[in-house]
Amino acid sequence: MDLLGRAKKMLRDLGPVEPPAPQSYDIACPKGHRLRGYRNEGYQAIRCPTCGEGIFVLPRSPLPDPKATTPNGRSPSTNRRENEEDTGPIPLVDPPRGRRIEEENEAEIEWVDSETEPTERGQDVEISIEEELAARRDRKQKSGSVIEKEVEEEEEPEEEFNRPSRSDWTRGKRPALAVAAVLILVAATVGLSIRRGRLREYPRWVERGRTEGIEALDRGEFDKARTILTRAREGVNALGSEIQGADTILQAAAEADLIADLVPKTLEEILDEAATYPNLDDWPAHFRQMYKGRAIIIDSTVRRAGNPKDLAESIPLELDYLVLTKGPGSPRAARISVKGVVLFQYLDLKAGDRIVFGARLASLSTENEGSGWVVELEPKSAGLMTHPKALSALGFPNPEDPTMEGR
Repeated sequence: MDLLGRAKKMLRDLGPVEPPAPQSYDIACPKGHRLRGYRNEGYQAIRCPTCGEGIFVLPRSPLPDPKATTPNGRSPSTNRRENEEDTGPIPLVDPPRGRRIEEENEAEIEWVDSETEPTERGQDVEISIEEELAARRDRKQKSGSVIEKEVEEEEEPEEEFNRPSRSDWTRGKRPALAVAAVLILVAATVGLSIRRGRLREYPRWVERGRTEGIEALDRGEFDKARTILTRAREGVNALGSEIQGADTILQAAAEADLIADLVPKTLEEILDEAATYPNLDDWPAHFRQMYKGRAIIIDSTVRRAGNPKDLAESIPLELDYLVLTKGPGSPRAARISVKGVVLFQYLDLKAGDRIVFGARLASLSTENEGSGWVVELEPKSAGLMTHPKALSALGFPNPEDPTMEGR
């Protein structure tokens, strides 16, 4: 070969690789029906459209087409058959004993049914490339849906299996649980220490209230008396009311609370303010903001409703006390109602008896179609005033003096 021929051959070898030519198949089903088509890169499982028998088609072979001829004009298969001797049928024998033939786990084969009409036995059937491609697409879609369904079925038990149990959750939270337990233990220890410390202090608080607290109340040092007696009352409630001087401490503490929270104005001044308030509808809200819950001290005799001394004991008690003021404008009066006040339900009072008590204001409103006023008290706030020195420190005259007026 000359130099030019060698160069041409090298250029042909370096050129682009030609795509493989399609390889056809021509096979017969077990009943003799012929099927023709083209081989694919993978195997094909086809059902005969005539009898329905399954046929396997091998994939495309990397070897040359068997129809290619040799230089002498004869096919290689013909030369090969001439050189082979007919040795006859191969005998079948049973496998040796002791050996076990295991079946391989093969993938499930999906047979492709051809939509062509069945033909007579021995007649050739030709399958087009378009039919094969459509059959392959259908097979891929079916296999994909089956795989997705299997994956979903496998994922559900996996989620249940991977769900952490209580012991696993506790094991993962051990550090946080340990810290929480330590904090709870520390808080309980601190609370117990404070409780024990107070138990040791309670007797001292009670003794101080019996001495210093009551003395401060009689001297008119009401803020100091209230602080000491409040602690003493806490000690009495914790240790029990059977300790020495418990009732005296509780009574003095209640009086100190009322005196330390007296209303800043007299009832007469409050009545004038209500009577001259610009809008009477707004007065209840103003009273709640300024005076509701503040304390007053009253010294008065009691009588039965209707005033006669011989009325039945079932008639409710009333105070023989009126809040009188001249006003600006016409004179006005307000009575103090003790209806529903718990203190008067437990006292065995008769008409004409005298009582000195403190209570907290609930309301001041008109009655009898606006011709009069009534002062109402909080039901559970009333208490007897038993410390005359404290009242004297407030400016009240001697309690034994019958001319004592209320505040």
